[in-house]
Amino acid sequence: MEKRSLAWKFIFSFVLLICMLTTVWYTWHSQVLLATQRKLTAQLDTSQKREVKQQVEYDQALADLPVALALAAEFVPQADALQAQVDDLKVTRKALRTEIAANQEALSLLDEERIALVDTLRALQADLATCLSTLTTASMP
Repeated sequence: MEKRSLAWKFIFSFVLLICMLTTVWYTWHSQVLLATQRKLTAQLDTSQKREVKQQVEYDQALADLPVALALAAEFVPQADALQAQVDDLKVTRKALRTEIAANQEALSLLDEERIALVDTLRALQADLATCLSTLTTASMP
């Protein structure tokens, strides 16, 4: 009987130890799960708030869209007119550049002609000086 009661004591102690370890394990895991749940709940709340904010911004953008389209429609003719002016100015600038290039070429040719005329004038002046000196020496007795 002593052996039986000692065996029952060991069995009871073992069962009690298993129950205690199970309770500790369950308590620890429930706290971990509770902390995880709180963390996930906070993340979900943040995500939901972000989604609500984005939805409000989207709704506001949709509400502002007709006004923006009306403003854009007002500026389209002005933009087209300005673009036409820009295109005209580009054509004018191209024509002016072509004219400048032609004028520079003509100026270069005129400059070369001027240099040739100056050289001719100097040669004629030298010839005139020679003729005058010849005349002055020939007219002297």
